[in-house]
Amino acid sequence: MAAELIPMLIVEDNPVYAEILRRLLPTLGTDLKFDVKCVDSAEKAMEELGRGHFELVLLDYKLPGADGLTVLAHIRSQPVVHQPAVIMLTGIGREEIAVAAMKNGAKDYLSKDHLDVPSLLRAITSALERKHAEEALAAERALIRALLDSAPDCIYFKDRYARFTRISRSLAQVLRLPSPEQAIGRTDRDFLPADYVVAAAADEQRILASGQPLIGREEHLVNEGGERWFSSTKAPLMDRFGNITGIVGISRDITEQKKLADELRERNAQLAADIELAREVQEAFLPQSYPCFPHDAAPAQSAIQFYHRYLPTIALGGDFFDVLPISDTQAGVFICDVMGHGVRAALVTALLRGLVEELRFWATDPGQFLTAVNRGLVQILRQTKMPMFATAFYLVIDISRGEIRYSNAGHPSPLCVRRSAGTVDALDFTDTRPGPALGVFDDSVFPLARRQISAKDA
Repeated sequence: MAAELIPMLIVEDNPVYAEILRRLLPTLGTDLKFDVKCVDSAEKAMEELGRGHFELVLLDYKLPGADGLTVLAHIRSQPVVHQPAVIMLTGIGREEIAVAAMKNGAKDYLSKDHLDVPSLLRAITSALERKHAEEALAAERALIRALLDSAPDCIYFKDRYARFTRISRSLAQVLRLPSPEQAIGRTDRDFLPADYVVAAAADEQRILASGQPLIGREEHLVNEGGERWFSSTKAPLMDRFGNITGIVGISRDITEQKKLADELRERNAQLAADIELAREVQEAFLPQSYPCFPHDAAPAQSAIQFYHRYLPTIALGGDFFDVLPISDTQAGVFICDVMGHGVRAALVTALLRGLVEELRFWATDPGQFLTAVNRGLVQILRQTKMPMFATAFYLVIDISRGEIRYSNAGHPSPLCVRRSAGTVDALDFTDTRPGPALGVFDDSVFPLARRQISAKDA
């Protein structure tokens, strides 16, 4: 399969060196093929960069008129996704030029008097790798910023000294700030009442000391914006060596829910949609204990029992599940897998967790439940302008009727083990197809299927 051509611009006013480069490039190997354009001045280089996209620029420092650093500054003024990787070409003994070029964004440099295949191959390979790594990092940062700008929750990150390092736009509004950036480097004491600050600081010190998260803590805030209640989740942030470097917190405004009757209070106790930026935070969101059926039964005598094993393939994944106690005879089981891995998948699982908690009043009907979850996810992801989706399966176990009800959103069919019959069946659909993945179409329909169950079925 032919290698894709890499658009390259050579900026060199000496035709001899330009020709040497042209002849060396085809010898670098079958994996590196180039579509080469040559110009002999800084002005022409900037014109070409304005007209087309280049992955790589071999840039001579000494040019007629403006020098190579001027061209490099022009490149660095563009968005990261439009910046080519630059290799500065210098004359012999001009290391100070090479150092200046690297400080100003060049990915590598080469001495024109020692051009050969190994050095050119090393420089090009290194430059392209660094460019791709920077583009990936910029894309991740853009997603985090988009989610922080669009999520309804108050999300924040703090260092070990309780100083904000990043906050969501929703939190900036609560703190009565024109922009989230104005909170950076400041603490709760700069914005919030003393009693609130003291309680929050005590919680955060315990987290920093123990490394254990705090989930679903209700917090009462009275400030210029009025009286509010928040459901807050806080967890430690750790570096790659396991050292605690700060805290991530997510607070959802539950003021309206607190005004409802007592029977709604428990249903809304965990409304925080948690964005997981560390493995410890993500695992803390999974069920730590299971409900009993009926609710006052001992775990060993529960009519429905649950077990799980969670083995992520990488530090941050897109997997999530939950068990919903609907009544003494009904339990809901939700499982999903977000597209991809890493930060973006973990953040979307946090949003899904919030939606599952928020929509529990649909929990008895799997089709309506997935429809509501899908509608909420589409509304959030549409604002990020990045393609994301999640497959999901939702099941209601109803022991009073001896049946299970389920709906599928593009997820692999789970298996039902019928011990009395000695069979294993896939929970699929006989008369229709399952629904599409969540987060793709806002008008998706999720069919409902039913099956009878017996004691000891799994």
